[in-house]
Parts: sequence; C-alpha cells; structure tokens
Amino acid sequence: MGCPFLIFWVLYNRYKMCEAYQNINFLNYSYGTPIAVVLLLGLFVLFSGFKNISNRIYFLSIIGFLIWMVCDYLSFALTNPSHILLSEKLATLGILGPMFASMFIYIFPENRQLSRKVVLALILPIIPLIILLPTKFIISSITPAPECNVTTGTFYLYLAFLILYYITSIFIISIKKIRTLKGNFKKQLILFISGTTIFLFLVILLAVIPSIYEQYNLVILAPFSVVIFAGFCAYAIVRYQVFNLKIIAAQMLVISLIILIGSLLFYVREAGGRVLIAVNLLLSLFFGWLLVRSVKMEIKQKEELKKLSDDLAVANEKLRKIDASKTDFINIASHQLKKAPTPIKGNVSLLLEGSYGEVPENQKKILQEVYTANERQIDLVDDLLNVARMESGRVQLDFQKQRIEDICQEVYTNLLPAAKEKGLELGYEKPKKPLPILSLDKGKIFEAIFNFVENAIKL
Repeated sequence: MGCPFLIFWVLYNRYKMCEAYQNINFLNYSYGTPIAVVLLLGLFVLFSGFKNISNRIYFLSIIGFLIWMVCDYLSFALTNPSHILLSEKLATLGILGPMFASMFIYIFPENRQLSRKVVLALILPIIPLIILLPTKFIISSITPAPECNVTTGTFYLYLAFLILYYITSIFIISIKKIRTLKGNFKKQLILFISGTTIFLFLVILLAVIPSIYEQYNLVILAPFSVVIFAGFCAYAIVRYQVFNLKIIAAQMLVISLIILIGSLLFYVREAGGRVLIAVNLLLSLFFGWLLVRSVKMEIKQKEELKKLSDDLAVANEKLRKIDASKTDFINIASHQLKKAPTPIKGNVSLLLEGSYGEVPENQKKILQEVYTANERQIDLVDDLLNVARMESGRVQLDFQKQRIEDICQEVYTNLLPAAKEKGLELGYEKPKKPLPILSLDKGKIFEAIFNFVENAIKL
C-alpha cells in the first residue's frame, strides 16, 4: 500500500533535498519497462487459469518482485529523505517474491494443495522481518541531505538469510521432484529451474557484485532479470494449459516489444531520436499485427487439419471393424464349408480303394472326377482360411529342412496328368548338383509353385 503513495509523491511533490539519480530518463527506462512487462506476464498467467492454485501463487510471487522493483526505483528517484527511508524499508518486502516462488515450486506443475507444514515452514521465517520492519533494526537511519545514504540496522542480515533460505528451498524441492516427474510435468519443471537459475545469475552479476564496488549504473539494470524469471515461469505454466498458446504468445511478444520500444520515448529527449523511435514503434505495430495474423491463420489451418484427422481416424476405425467382421465371416464360413468335403473325400477314397466292394472301371472314372473336384473344393476352403489368417496376423509357418528340387518334383508329378489332358508337354529337369538344404515351410512353398504351374496350364 505504501508504494502507490510514494509514486504519487514522485509525480507531485519532488523536494530538492537529496540527490536523485543523475540520469532520471535512463532510470525510468530501466525500471519502468521491466515493471510493465512483469505485471503484464503476471496478469496473463493469472487470468489464463484463475482457478489453478499454481497460477495464483505465481501471481503473488510477481507482486512480491514488483514491490521490490517499484520501491527500489523510488529509492533512486525520490529526493525527500523520509520518503527514501520509507521506500528502502518497503523494498525489503520484496522477499515475498522468493517466498511465494518457493510455494509455487512445491505445488507446480502437478497443481497439488499446499500442506500446513509447508506453509508454516515458508511463512513463519518472514514474520520477524515484517514485525521489525517499522523499527530501526532493519533500516536504522538516513544521512542528511544531499548524500542521503541509508544505514542498515543490526537485523538487516536476516534479510540475506531469508533470501538464501528460500533459494535453497526452491532448489531442494526442484531436485527432489525432477527425479519423480515424467513427461510434460518434467519439461515444465525444467523450464522453471532454468528461469530461476538465469535469474539468480543475473542478480549476482547486475546487483550483488556492482553493489560491492558501488557501480550503481549496473544495479539499476537488475530489474530486467525479473523479466527472465517471470517469462520462463509464465511459459512453463501455460505451455500445456492453453490450446491457442501460439496466438497468446505472439500477442504477448508484440505487446512486450511495443512496451520496450515505446518506453525509450521517456529516455530519449532529442527530437531526432524521438522521431526515429516513433517510426520503429509504428513498424513494430505493423509487423506485429502481421505476425499475430499469420499465427492465427496457422492455428486455424491446424484446427482444420486436426478435425480432418479426427474424421479420418473415425472412418478408419469403422473400416477396421468392417474388416474384422469380414475376417470373422470368412473364418466361420470356411470352417463350415470344410465340414462337407472332408467326409466326402474319405468315403470316395474308400470306394476307390475297394473297401466297400469292387467298383467297375466306368464308375471309378466318375469317382476319380468327384475326388478331384472335392480336393479342389478343399483347397479353395484352405485358401480362404489362409487369407483370413494373414489378415488377422495369425499365419503359422512350419519350418523344416527341405530340398527345393524335391518340392518341384512333387509339383511336377501332381500336375503332369492335368497338362496331358490339355495337350501340353510338361517337363522338369532336376539339377545335376544337389541344391543347398533350406529351412522352409514345405506346404506354403509347394502351394506357391503349384499355383504358378497350374495357372500356366490353365492359360
């Protein structure tokens, strides 16, 4: 609540008591732009899944970081000593950012509920800081104008301890979870860890080290590190929640780019520079509109392709069921058709052998024709069964050591009478040297060669 009040004083009550940051335009750019982008990301994530506790906890962590950035900005921009002192004290509430980030990593990405034990472990350490915030134990005093240097209290080191405590908590929880998570959950967690690691590296590089050497031109660039953290986390959260993420991401990219370019107008004072920035801003608006439009068209095409793919999948499923029904019908029909020819074959064979008495020669010829026709009927049924087995993937092969020339000899012997009936000459020349013994299914090879030769005879 104190930060908006201080912003009001910056705009309307600039007391010339302390030395403000010399390049106020650069200060406005280095803090204003990250604040706008981070707030935009926080609101985007919050409203993309308001019911999800992870989205709300993420937004609270963003609020914590925003408190730090706004108050840190005011500590550079204000000139009233009492206001600077207040902004420095309120800036310590930025510890809420790491605290809520620790809660966030505990529930993310499974979106599970926070346990009471975890809540107490993360909230209780911060209570002493909040209680002592109005006292001199955190920020004790500020030197007179025009230097206005803030003096920290004896309890200020506790703030550093809290930062280390929450950072350690984040990485311990992350390491434990990354071993158990799989798939998209693991990818989301890796994104969060990556953003956090880059954020901490930039904070050390832009804030900690420059503060030691009093290089405040680099310190005021530290807010950009929060943009990295917020961006990685926002993408990790919405990556697998929002269907049209590409459209939203493109819109966010365009808006962020416009903010980054437009904010330069507050930094550059020369007329020529402002005209150049305005031209770049207009170009960014135009090409940004084209980008969002092209992404929308791509999404529309993908949705149409997905619909066609779903329709095709449904049609394929129907065809599969029809094909399965056909295979079942062939199986049933083949087994039923084979019931009649089998006993006919046996009885005709017994008649030809004379088991039921001597059969006249003229009747033997007729019985032989019946036997041959019946054999063809059995072969036809076997072919139907083989087709059904092949389509259902149930073909069984009986591999045995065989010589291919013996199979050819058998085919020749079986088809020689048929060739003579057609007035054809059928010959077979056996190899002079035996061919290698092969492991094959004699029945299937015999059938294949038999069909080739029989078709040649029929033609």
